[in-house]
Amino acid sequence: MIWRKNIVALFLAAGLALSCPSPAGAQQNGDQKLIWASRSDANAPGIEAAGVDTASNVDAVYHDKETKTIDLFFRAWDGNRQFWDFDEKNLVVKEVVGEDTLDLPVVFQGRVSDTTLFGAGEVFQVKTQSERDYHREKRTYLLTWRSPDPNQKEMLADISVQKNWSLLTPFSLTRQLSFWDLLVLALFILAAALLVLSELFPWINIYQFKKKYVVPYAQVKKEGERKLNPITGRALEPNEMVVHLCDRAMCDVPFRIWKNRNYRCWHCPEHCDGDAHVWTGEFFSQKGGAQKLNWLWFGAAGGALAWLINVGLERALAGSAAENQEYEYALLGFSMGLAYAFMLSWVEEIGQGRSLSVGRILLRTLMGATMGALLFYVSSLIGDANWLGAITWLVFCVLLGLVISFNSSINWKRGALSGLIAGLVSGVVYYLIPLLFPEASVVKIITLIVAGGILGQGMIQVVKRLDKIELQVVSPSYRSGIVFALDNFLLAGKNILIGKDMKTCDVRVKWEDPYVLAKHAELRLANNQVYIKPLGEAELWINEDRLQNGKSMLIKGGEIIRLGRNSDTVFKYLQKS
Repeated sequence: MIWRKNIVALFLAAGLALSCPSPAGAQQNGDQKLIWASRSDANAPGIEAAGVDTASNVDAVYHDKETKTIDLFFRAWDGNRQFWDFDEKNLVVKEVVGEDTLDLPVVFQGRVSDTTLFGAGEVFQVKTQSERDYHREKRTYLLTWRSPDPNQKEMLADISVQKNWSLLTPFSLTRQLSFWDLLVLALFILAAALLVLSELFPWINIYQFKKKYVVPYAQVKKEGERKLNPITGRALEPNEMVVHLCDRAMCDVPFRIWKNRNYRCWHCPEHCDGDAHVWTGEFFSQKGGAQKLNWLWFGAAGGALAWLINVGLERALAGSAAENQEYEYALLGFSMGLAYAFMLSWVEEIGQGRSLSVGRILLRTLMGATMGALLFYVSSLIGDANWLGAITWLVFCVLLGLVISFNSSINWKRGALSGLIAGLVSGVVYYLIPLLFPEASVVKIITLIVAGGILGQGMIQVVKRLDKIELQVVSPSYRSGIVFALDNFLLAGKNILIGKDMKTCDVRVKWEDPYVLAKHAELRLANNQVYIKPLGEAELWINEDRLQNGKSMLIKGGEIIRLGRNSDTVFKYLQKS
């Protein structure tokens, strides 16, 4: 089956969460940390927020995914009363998420003696554990100390710490899938999506086509009519299923013949549009509805590739730049920009009329990677508010649309608009996914893959709705249904060349046809109207009439363009009002 042959090993990766930076803490070994704000009375013994004194280089909360613990570090002063040497019953640690409060067990407490790491002074540590997945919810840590003196019942210190966790690195301290588990999950998601898109959707299209156009011959037979099967020459039986698209005398061809001709009309394929959205298993052909589904799948594969690149960079830079929060966000933006731009540029290239250009793909990929890294790095320096995260993601999607439209068949305004719409939709999905998949490691995969699919589908949907000038291949039959968008080139003042020349032609005849010249015909836009003319000695036929060499003709939509009387290359000009 075709879907099995087209799974590209490079993109069998897993998803990474789509969220924007939350830069209030620092990073160490890829784990989130918090900075405390003290609520102690300055004139009484109590706790000082670690990290308030920047010279101390002390972090308040450190989530250790290897030991599955949460380490709380703080600096304390007690006026030489030594009340910090207490039993664990004197300490209560709670974690609050919304209305839900969880008592955390204390597995270790004591002084930290490593002055080289934390600086001079007394630093204390409390080690606890939590069984929750860490997503983007606001979490409050409540730590309460009571005097070890049974006669002294007052509370000596009470600290509340709040943090909005982002989905940048969701994780669990109790359970996590391994890298290979995630890779297998990504493989399954992409393969299942490819199977559904390449097999189920064509079946649905064919079913809809049959329901709309295929009827028993007796239902459309005219009185006294005797129609023959164009293949066998036998008279059609009353119960034989035929395709009825129009009232022309040559219509009502047996459905079996349509299937054999790739759902093209037997007599007048240039006039019948019944096949415009029908394709059978040729998923990467860019024909009809397959083109939009291509964008969806390539976008999803881009999300998987982004995760793979990000994991590789984090491992390669372990112990250096990857431990710095701002650089970690830059790596995330770099990975997403690179992967999305590469995959969406690839699918755009294989769907346009020019020869596929590796140079254009690599240039847009470099632009996307640079844009993503700079945008996420700057955002990490600004703040960690939810509104900032939402804006950062929307800006990323809009800029990605502009990158994909650079030197492509997509107009830049439509690229930006499609990025904005896709960003809004994927942003909503980003907040819903944790409700369906609570485990953090699964959320990483699902979020990025789904958001990538939305980006791809959103871009092509908006672009195709707004495109007004297109050429659709009518013949040869194995290329029929492919549509070339011409808006962006014509609106930019560029004349469209049709022919075989792979370097200069914007609509290149990529199949064998001895009657097509290197530069055969030209389309140009003048006063918001499109004109066509043959080039040199080329023969050009418009609606069964030959266009005189050197002469231009106004075309308004629906014209059939044949590149020579005996040429097998036929286009249909499409122009929306």
